[in-house]
Amino acid sequence: MLQKIAANCMQLIDRNKILRFFMKSSLLFLTSLAVRYLVWISELQLSKNLSVWDIHIYKGLSSELLGYLSSGNLAAASTLIAGNPPLGLLIIGLLTKLNSLFLPEPKDILFSPIILSSLTCLVVYQIGSVISRRVGLLAWALVTLDPYSVQFSVAFLDSVMLLFISLAMFLMIKEGLRSFRHLFAVALLLCFAVLSKFTAGVFMAVLTALIAITQRSVKKSLTLFILVAMLSVALNIQFWTQEGIQSQLTLLSKEAQPGTPTFNTLRLPVFFGPLDIGIPLSYPWYILTYIGMGYIHWKTLPYITHLLLFAAIIYSLLRKRWGADTHITLWAATSILTIFFLPRNYWTASWSEGFIQGTLSKQFYPYYFTITIPPSALLTSTLLLGNPHNTRTSVEGKPARLIAIPILAFSSLAPLTFVMLLGFPYWDFIFTLIANYSKNPTFFDGLVALVVTVLVLAYTVVWTTIASRYLKYNIP
Repeated sequence: MLQKIAANCMQLIDRNKILRFFMKSSLLFLTSLAVRYLVWISELQLSKNLSVWDIHIYKGLSSELLGYLSSGNLAAASTLIAGNPPLGLLIIGLLTKLNSLFLPEPKDILFSPIILSSLTCLVVYQIGSVISRRVGLLAWALVTLDPYSVQFSVAFLDSVMLLFISLAMFLMIKEGLRSFRHLFAVALLLCFAVLSKFTAGVFMAVLTALIAITQRSVKKSLTLFILVAMLSVALNIQFWTQEGIQSQLTLLSKEAQPGTPTFNTLRLPVFFGPLDIGIPLSYPWYILTYIGMGYIHWKTLPYITHLLLFAAIIYSLLRKRWGADTHITLWAATSILTIFFLPRNYWTASWSEGFIQGTLSKQFYPYYFTITIPPSALLTSTLLLGNPHNTRTSVEGKPARLIAIPILAFSSLAPLTFVMLLGFPYWDFIFTLIANYSKNPTFFDGLVALVVTVLVLAYTVVWTTIASRYLKYNIP
């Protein structure tokens, strides 16, 4: 009799836990959704002066893709989306079709990434809660309310990719890569991220390299890399037909050419960009752009979490303590290095593969840095509130310094980006001055712009070097 009562009590407790979890998750998700809805969908017109890109392109592509797939025309589907990720377009298309039942154009497609972005906020809370409830709530508040995060919650493919990356990192942080089952689950989610936006392929490559270095487990990281690569190829409809394979090979051959006019290039722009456009003096500008200045743009809101991360790092230095979870630190470093190694041209000598000639055209957009939002929020929260359970802080020596370097360099630029986005978004104009100086050495303003970028780069290098050497001894 007593055993039966105890069993009933346990069932009641489990039900209450499930109910509380569901209610809390629903509240957090709906709050994140409401903030984004008010800005982008409601009649308040709060987004009137904000930038958003490619609404009609993604609506057309996703709609056509759904049509071809529903009719079974794989050949047309695979050539239609050559160079574009199939899963990201498919998810956006399905959500848009559902949203069109109660929202007019273009709000129906805008609401699609908003839903996914709000789910990512919830995942960030769950990741932070692995460390402590306070860390989870602060991280959730940052990704929910950060103006930059809210503005680019409508970045279509990025929102899909970021949700799958966050889910993969949640599994890695909560369960680790202890068994092949966990490894496969993380690999599958990373594969979905790659098929949502190909930027995740760079993320995956950097992540596996850093895992091999920091955890001294080449076998585990290599297994993860191979699994993600194989699954990404096997599940990508672009490799299911001869036409799709041919389209992909043609695109890759164009992107491998020096000075390519295509948006993407296999010659990493941070290394070859200044040479490809014939302005080698712009190297300091390019390096700073791909480290953390690249999201400066007109009609772009400040990235508050970026600034708070810088403050949290200074706070950690003053306390002589770095208590962040190693996997969160690894995630932040990977996201920053993903942008640094992003095979996306900032400037090309023509636009749309030759449609416009004779002038440099910008191909780089500020929402690319959204990949840094979740790990930056989690790292900031952990550094400010601490890691009471001391979860996975065992990386020491050179590996610790290695994963700290990109974070320190990225965060050091936060005060500059914050000030410029408040009213002086002239980063591209500084490049223009340098470009003019390269053609006319008597152009004094260009020389000043070049000196400014060199000094900023020197500040970043000095700050990163000093801080990384100091933190090397303070990561437990």
